[in-house]
Amino acid sequence: MSIILGLLAILSAIGLFSAILIKSQAEKRIALRKKHYRAKLNEIKW
Repeated sequence: MSIILGLLAILSAIGLFSAILIKSQAEKRIALRKKHYRAKLNEIKW
């Protein structure tokens, strides 16, 4: 029983870690996209 609980704890920790990584990567991508759109908008304005 304790082995199963240990495995579950490890799996949940890995899941949490990967979720945090995916979230941070998505935020970086969104930030890059915003910069890209701002640059394009500035080009259109000028």
